[in-house]
Amino acid sequence: MSISTRDIVEATGVLSVVAGLLLVAYQINQATNIASAQARAEFSAGWRSVDSTRQSDNFAEVLAKSIYHPNELTPGEILELDAYYTGVLDQIQSAKANWEAGVRSSHWQVTVDFLAPTYFGNEFSRTWWNFSKVGYARGEGEKFVATIDAAIEAAEPDRQKRLIEALQKTAD
Repeated sequence: MSISTRDIVEATGVLSVVAGLLLVAYQINQATNIASAQARAEFSAGWRSVDSTRQSDNFAEVLAKSIYHPNELTPGEILELDAYYTGVLDQIQSAKANWEAGVRSSHWQVTVDFLAPTYFGNEFSRTWWNFSKVGYARGEGEKFVATIDAAIEAAEPDRQKRLIEALQKTAD
């Protein structure tokens, strides 16, 4: 049985069509992932807007109070802080969604490792996370929670207080 030129051309054509279809399927998958990440970002922006309404003009004072005197926080101040930390977690979720969609090149854990010492370097924030993580485990899964737990545990528990005090000394 000999293979004719026509058979080779037909086989090449069929392979080209299959390769083209595979490429189109890949592109559709990428476009779907990107659209999903964009929808997630828009959804998050809406909730960040809602949460921002729970923060007062003097929120920096509320945050400082949570670092130095967490037991003196009022219920209203606690609600402001809840909105703030919900926003921090929302940014982590967005980083995760964008990484999973292929939009973000660095792994989402880079964001967690950066944000944990910056935002969870005080007693109140850690207490907030320990209370809130049950809900995040239901929504994002145990691996998500374990990743954040590990980053927070590795961070200094009094980092924010030490940062403020160090910067105050440079201002003197």
